[in-house]
Formats: sequence, structure tokens, C-alpha cells
Amino acid sequence: MTFYNKKSNTRIDLKFILNVKQQLKAITKEGTALVSRYDTEGLRAEIEENEKLTKFIFHKENVLVEADKDWNVVSRFSRGYEVVAADVAEVNNHSDLDFSSNINRFYYTTDEQGSTIFVTDKNQEIKNEYWYDAFGNVLEVQEEVHNRITYTGQQFDGVTGQYYLRARFYNPVIGRFTQEDTYRGDGLNLYAYCGNNPVTYYDPSGFVCRTKYNAYKEGRDKGLSPKDAHDYMKEKLAKGGSKSSRTEIQRSKWKEYTGTDPVGEVHYGLPEQYHDWFKEHGIEDINSGEFYFDLDKGTHRLKADNGIHTNNSKLGDNWNSIWRKWIKQNPEAGLQDITNQLDSMSKKAGIEKYRAKPK
Repeated sequence: MTFYNKKSNTRIDLKFILNVKQQLKAITKEGTALVSRYDTEGLRAEIEENEKLTKFIFHKENVLVEADKDWNVVSRFSRGYEVVAADVAEVNNHSDLDFSSNINRFYYTTDEQGSTIFVTDKNQEIKNEYWYDAFGNVLEVQEEVHNRITYTGQQFDGVTGQYYLRARFYNPVIGRFTQEDTYRGDGLNLYAYCGNNPVTYYDPSGFVCRTKYNAYKEGRDKGLSPKDAHDYMKEKLAKGGSKSSRTEIQRSKWKEYTGTDPVGEVHYGLPEQYHDWFKEHGIEDINSGEFYFDLDKGTHRLKADNGIHTNNSKLGDNWNSIWRKWIKQNPEAGLQDITNQLDSMSKKAGIEKYRAKPK
């Protein structure tokens, strides 16, 4: 199977081998290979990355321990709602785990999608830092500590550049799953990721978007089979019974500020992942309606329409990455500097006319 990176037009050749249960058994990519083996629950218990074996221990569907071929701990995770910390073995100069050394604890900071943006040590020094586009492509990364947990809190396979989402693998370059939806989904495209709306939704299971998951779980709790629970979820969604609380809050704040309902999708002018920084520099509430924009989905997040959350945007980079770079370059910025930057970005992106106006 051949994919093309739309921005660089780079050709990517991948070969997939499936087992009898249609689970991904192996992927080869440009001379590299990843082999996956599954336990009786259907979870990926082992992987071989270019003949290097790694094993995983799960609790329910969440990975708790990553170990080497001899069951020496590589990473041991502590979880709350998502991964909050990890005990990680040190690595020596030969790229082998040094188990005579202490295992050190590191802490995870995530954004509103559950994606890892920082990994810090006990002194709150940043060891790893990640930046993504809307579909999970890693735009920039700085890593000092071993870590697999990245976009939406899921495992990233560096050899293949794909995310393991349990039921399926997800390729962020094309914004699609590489296996079809066995639940058959809500539309004709059985490979689509989150209805092409990764800003609002995410899919940790490979079966269903997380904002839809509560309806699915409700059906399972009622004793329905997986298939019947999926039908129950679709029926409930059709009646408007399950919405993203985050989206509801955005739309509610928009209406509170403007007096009218938004027509499209509400865009945060000031990224939530920098909430604390903005507050320290004079912005009391980045979720105030004055910083919102009402955008159609193409302008907001679709690559084909040069959406502002993609690298194809008129800004030359995705919206959040521009803010990240600006914040690094302007550590002493104040309220007026921030509002001037927002005005400049919205004008250059051509979205200033869609900004919220007070009622």
C-alpha cells in the first residue's frame, strides 16, 4: 500500500500482514519492520521492532508496564483518567537498559485531547516536549526520556509512524485507519478517523469516538451485545443524546457573549494548552467569548481547505504551533502583546470577520 504526504508529496510504501482475526500481524516500511502478537483478550502483548522484542502488561485495555524480552521493566505507568506518571529505567550509552541504575519517575502533562505535551522530572524540568497537528502528526519533538504515550494518550510506533488504538492502527499522515471498521461505522468510509473531526473527537479504542463512547458503554451496561450497543449508540446520537461537553461549553460561551448560536465550529483563539502561561501574562480567562471564532469545518481543520489547524494554512504553520513559537520568543509578553498577536494571526489567516462580537 502506498501513501503520499500531501505537504511534501513524499511516497510512503507500507506492507500489511493480517492474522486470521484480521488483526495487524506485521508492518514493513522502507526496510524496517514491526511484528505484533496479541493476547487472548485481543490486546497487543508483544512487539518486535526490527527484531527487538518488547512486552506489555495491561489492566483492562490500558497498558501498565512495558518490559524487555526478559521482563525487565522499561516503563511502569501510573494512571488517573489518563497516564499521569511513569517510572522509567535509565539507558546507558550502548542504548541498552541499565537495570543496575535507579528507575526514575517522570510526570505527564496533557492537553484537552489527552495528548502528551510535556514529560517532566521530579524538579519540574521538562525532559520531553511534543507538538502535533490536528490529526496527530508530530510536528516537533524533543525527547530525553523513553516514551511511547503521545497523541490522545496512545502508543506511538516509531518504526511505522502509526498509533496503536487496540482494535486498529491509525496513520496520522493520511488521517485514516489502516484497517476497516468492524463495527461498520456511521458512514460509507470504514477507514475514517473520528468523522474527520479530530479537534472535537478522539478514538482510543479504534471502534468509536470517545465523545460517543458514553452512549456505547451505557448500552453495554444494559446488557446489550457489542453489535446491539453500537446500534443503540447510533440511535441515541441521531436523537442528539450524546455531545462533547467541551463543544457544548464552547457553544454556550459563544452564545453568552454574542447572544446568538454559532453557525459552524467554535475555534479557540488562544490555545488551551497554554492556559497557565496566558493567565500569568494578563489573560484571566482564555475561554472568554472575546477570543472565539465561528468557523466552518474546512477553514477550521481540513487540510484540503487549508484549515488553520493544519500545516497548509495561510499562516504557513498550524495555529497552535505558531502560538508555541511566539510564546518562546516573547517570554515577557503582556496583555496588549497577546491581543496584538491574536489580531495579527486572525487577519493573516483571513478569519478576523468570524470573531465573536459582544451582544
